[in-house]
Amino acid sequence: MKTSFLRNDYLKESQNKLEIKLNSLKNLDSAIINDVSGLSFHEIYHSGQFGYLRRILGKPGAVK
Repeated sequence: MKTSFLRNDYLKESQNKLEIKLNSLKNLDSAIINDVSGLSFHEIYHSGQFGYLRRILGKPGAVK
């Protein structure tokens, strides 16, 4: 339970830092949009990999 709590705090902190940085930008040019969307896709891809690993290990899916 403690590990889950720490992970959730880390994810919230990471999300807050990203939002603060994006909100501080004066304008969003196409390079920034491409970078953010690429990084977002990268994170989603790895989330799916973790889902496969959970199932291979016989654990239930994390998203219900």
